[in-house]
Amino acid sequence: MGAWGAVPFDNDTALDLFSELEEETSFSVIRSKIEDVVTDDYLEADLVQEAIASLAILTAIKTNDTRLVPDFELSSLDRLRTMFLERIDDDIMALCEDAFGIIKRSDDNELYELWLEEDGVDLWLAHLDDLEERLFT
Repeated sequence: MGAWGAVPFDNDTALDLFSELEEETSFSVIRSKIEDVVTDDYLEADLVQEAIASLAILTAIKTNDTRLVPDFELSSLDRLRTMFLERIDDDIMALCEDAFGIIKRSDDNELYELWLEEDGVDLWLAHLDDLEERLFT
């Protein structure tokens, strides 16, 4: 699966997304990854991992919680907050709410299926619930 844990950045795909964000530094990167899970019929694992990473980045920006970004990228959080904190509005929050609901569904979700096969779906869902709670608090 390319993952070593259930938290948002415990997989290669999410770390690659963070690197992409560092290079492009565009809010549209974050938004598009979240929109992808809302608009696609079948959720491939990489797509879901990128959306979860984007949700974690938004949550870190909103809450200034350094625990939500990769350890080697802690210095980037201040820069991301400066650039994007004001972009977190009702529209993006509604999109995030939709995305969480879709990501947690078992139907047509490859990552859910992979975690189910690994007997880790409950832990993975618990991390998603925690992330969602932090974002909407």
